[in-house]
Amino acid sequence: MTDRQGGLFLYKDGGIDMKCTVLHESKGRIRVHICRSRMTLRQADIAEYSLAALSGVRDVKVFDRTCDIIISYECPRGAVIKALSELSLDDERAAEMVPEHTGRELNREYEEKLVSAVTHRLLHKLLLPAPIRRIISIIRAVKYIARGIKCLLHGKIEVAVLDATAIGVSLLRGDYNTAGSVMFLLKVGDILDEWTHKRSVDDLARTMSLGVEQVWLKTSEGHEVLVPVSEVRRGDMVVVRTGSMIPP
Repeated sequence: MTDRQGGLFLYKDGGIDMKCTVLHESKGRIRVHICRSRMTLRQADIAEYSLAALSGVRDVKVFDRTCDIIISYECPRGAVIKALSELSLDDERAAEMVPEHTGRELNREYEEKLVSAVTHRLLHKLLLPAPIRRIISIIRAVKYIARGIKCLLHGKIEVAVLDATAIGVSLLRGDYNTAGSVMFLLKVGDILDEWTHKRSVDDLARTMSLGVEQVWLKTSEGHEVLVPVSEVRRGDMVVVRTGSMIPP
């Protein structure tokens, strides 16, 4: 392994020497680029949890699209470089550190939904003629107006009534652009609301989960080794970091 400021160093990935480039570095913070064409969401999680387990590392951010990693640390810089040199994105033992649900896949799903909604909106405005856009607006408005009417029939005045009123009045005035904009914003709001709900449930489930199958055991040489809980004996020193569950 070679290392120099702003230079390159090698690490093993599945038995293959891979290059990392130091993109930027300041005191206690380093940004590196893994020189590979792509990184899966699972591999990004493995990299994040493997590096975060290093003693003295405060925070790790892994960007799977660009294959970049930002590490904030308090430990010696050499320890971070050594951890990167030993990092393997397909290591089965390292994969065992990653929780079943990390939120990365959920975030990606809703990022793509938002991008898709914005893209469709732009394409409709740029490519479709005005008469067709008006017909589409009327068809889409039926759903929102039906919600408002249903709410009124139940004797309630809620947000759905206000949405239906704004869209209905815009259509009656022939202001199809405003009606379309309101419905677009409501769609984006629904996506964000759904993402917030699922993310909250996912975070709560992960927090409430008490299953700890493996722990970091500190050896007599001062190294940390990931072992099953069943192998821990009286007198062993177990490392528990901020945010980790305390093993029973």
